[in-house]
Amino acid sequence: MGIRRPKSLDEYVRFEADVGIRCLKCGRVAVYEASAICAYFRAKGIRRTLPIETKPFRCSSCGSRKAEAFATHRSNRPDPLPARPPLPQPIYVFYSFDGKPWPGDG
Repeated sequence: MGIRRPKSLDEYVRFEADVGIRCLKCGRVAVYEASAICAYFRAKGIRRTLPIETKPFRCSSCGSRKAEAFATHRSNRPDPLPARPPLPQPIYVFYSFDGKPWPGDG
């Protein structure tokens, strides 16, 4: 019996793997949930087969787009996971398709 290897990002989710992105310039590694990357790629029309497309990623330390992707098992996550800052929420939303000026524009 051999080891089964994932063929797509969708299989990373089934294999309980996260996606690591390593910057080839400074060495910084960012790890993402495979399901989040899969949903993002699906929404943007980016192929989800391996090897993982790294062009959408930019290093937040040095700004480089040269990167490599790899799988890492969820058991490698630190415990507890670092807290994520909450996403900002809009204070209000409105639509103006009727030709009326936006509030504050007079």
